[in-house]
Amino acid sequence: MTKKFSFFHKHPELYEKGFDYRKVDQQVNFLDKVFLKYKVKSVLDIACGHTPQGRKLAKKGYKVTGIDLSGSLLKLASKRAKEEGVKIKLYKKDMKKFKVGKFDAAYIMFSSILHMNKEKDLVSHFKSVNSNLKKGGLYIIDLSSLPFEFPNKPAKYSVKKGDLTTEMIYAPSKTSKSQAKFTCISLLKDKKVNETFSIVLRYLPLVLLIKLAKQTGFEVKELYKDFTRSKTLNKKKEEYIAVLRKK
Repeated sequence: MTKKFSFFHKHPELYEKGFDYRKVDQQVNFLDKVFLKYKVKSVLDIACGHTPQGRKLAKKGYKVTGIDLSGSLLKLASKRAKEEGVKIKLYKKDMKKFKVGKFDAAYIMFSSILHMNKEKDLVSHFKSVNSNLKKGGLYIIDLSSLPFEFPNKPAKYSVKKGDLTTEMIYAPSKTSKSQAKFTCISLLKDKKVNETFSIVLRYLPLVLLIKLAKQTGFEVKELYKDFTRSKTLNKKKEEYIAVLRKK
């Protein structure tokens, strides 16, 4: 990992616009139902970015705190929160190891957990999440829409919104069986204006997630295929949403 985190550093609004095809309302509805079931009031949004879910949850009355390593995305999140009249506490933190408070629940969306591409970083992350949760607190991990069809094959796809085209390139590592390079390119009127990349895990096997949960003081309470709340998991692909609970 580079010393300076540069994911959409100069153009955070391109990330906001380029990835707004995601079904945020459906995600928030899912989170809200889980939170109501477990009587959650305070939540931690991990790798929050510009807080598309956090702001909607705040409007529903939840006390929301967000952490992210991107200062530019946090500034955009703060700007959007002020525009919408919602209160969210935001902190620039590395999700591998952090401490910001005690919460009823935490969540991480968009398969962002895959940015921790080593098992030791995942262990550190799970321990940090545990330390930021109250006893019985929840941790919801979204891995329901991985950026590829086959984890061991390269892939490329694009999303167009007006003059903006966002290209995503997935390239499995030739030297690591567990990692891949994920590149995002933003084209404005067909001119490249931004390019960023990350080294990510290809996927997080459910058996490894269960191992990590047990190792760091969690239990797996519920597993879903996606945000429709279907519990019939994809047998061909390691996609799922896990609801963990702190013991």
